[in-house]
Amino acid sequence: MMDSSSGNHKTEKGGTSTSSVPANGDMFGRVVNGTGETEGKRLAFLVEWLNSLLPDLGLPETASYEDLRSVLIDGTILCRLLNRLRPCSVDE
Repeated sequence: MMDSSSGNHKTEKGGTSTSSVPANGDMFGRVVNGTGETEGKRLAFLVEWLNSLLPDLGLPETASYEDLRSVLIDGTILCRLLNRLRPCSVDE
């Protein structure tokens, strides 16, 4: 059960957990860490990092979660990243 005023959920064992989705459902402007960094900034940083490690990936700076999902879904990019970070760790 969710307490809509606080964003807390009651767990099966009687404890509570915090929801990352505000009560008003606005997922795009939410704060995701204590430094005030928004999820959009984290996505942009992730895309920049991926493009720096794999320049031929060519993700646009404004890539959406769907764009990212479509590139990562089959696991080949993950294998390439692993090999880039630790050479010869995965057979491509």
